Amino acid sequence: MESFLDKIKHKHLSAIIIIVVSMSLFFALSACSANSERNLRSALTSDLDAIKHTKPAGLDMLVEQLAKGEQFGIDPHKFAVAWLEGLDYSIDNIDVEGNSATAEVTVTVKCLKTALDRSMPDIAKIMQGVSETDSIEDAYDRCGKIILDNLRAEQQITSSITLSYHFYGKNWVMDMQSAKELALALSSGA
Repeated sequence: MESFLDKIKHKHLSAIIIIVVSMSLFFALSACSANSERNLRSALTSDLDAIKHTKPAGLDMLVEQLAKGEQFGIDPHKFAVAWLEGLDYSIDNIDVEGNSATAEVTVTVKCLKTALDRSMPDIAKIMQGVSETDSIEDAYDRCGKIILDNLRAEQQITSSITLSYHFYGKNWVMDMQSAKELALALSSGA
């Protein structure tokens, strides 16, 4: 049986993976002319900037997935802002060969896994101390505060990934494995 602590970690990391995969599929990288490195770079920059420079309206998809964590006392907007604060990237190289391309990208982001792992001992103490007379909502709120505090304090880490694309119609589309790798890089810096 999955413990409360495992549910917290699993829900947040799963939400991040779902978000990034959804975003990569939603944002088919538009290109006006076929197979151009410049067009792929421009489209990739636009899509990564959409994550990097999130505005309140741009957080909707992220917040919708993170709202599932609200039951753990975590405001999804605050979580998204704390996680994305300081997010940066660079597109180091793009190689186009026919209808296939790869983009070497360096991502700098806070490590969600480390922040959640660092939160777990304190959360375990809170949850072990909950009695029948205590409010579970108060306990969840304290747990959420711990997670947010640790996420805000988390140092950024940098990782490099290679993303694969295929040109379909007028769009560069990231393959599923690359979407998973981008999600992993954004959530854990791996």
